[in-house]
Amino acid sequence: PFGEIMAERYIFIPSLGLSFAAAWIFLNLKIPNLAKYTVSASIVAALVAMTIFHAPAWDGDFSLWNAAVNCAPKSSAARLNLGNALSARGEYSKALSEYKLAGACPEVKEPQKLAYNRGLALLALGRADEAEKAFYESAQIDAAFALPHLNLGSLAERRGDSSKAMAHYMRAINISPNNAAAYYVAGRHLFTRSRSA
Repeated sequence: PFGEIMAERYIFIPSLGLSFAAAWIFLNLKIPNLAKYTVSASIVAALVAMTIFHAPAWDGDFSLWNAAVNCAPKSSAARLNLGNALSARGEYSKALSEYKLAGACPEVKEPQKLAYNRGLALLALGRADEAEKAFYESAQIDAAFALPHLNLGSLAERRGDSSKAMAHYMRAINISPNNAAAYYVAGRHLFTRSRSA
């Protein structure tokens, strides 16, 4: 979307060349020095005012992604990250709304992460059955994404289905052999199971 392409965070470096060229031309104009200083001071004052005006958007994840969504409302990445920022603040219902809007965007860039994060928000709201469906959707979209299997294993473990839990934990380890969390939950599960036997 055009709004995202023109977002200020993308134009910092490309604008350097244009700024240097404009400064060189301005300094070589045949006008009195007082006029040059006045115009230069006005430009600097305007840039300072713009910086102060836009600074709150860079205060944290929530404000940054909220500003990004305002700039590019059809960006699935901006909406996904705004949902993540809302989840981090404990605002899971609002996060789910953003995930839903992200899924309705024309181009969803990371659908597996969208489904996964939706599952996390649903789980936090105590909606385990819906969360499980979201985790399965995420795993189906990207077979090389291990995180949904950790949560599916945890849900199976909560329900007392030890073999299903272990199958998911092992699937996560097979997908991501360097994932320490997968080994930890699998080991913890085996230890708990051996103590209860």
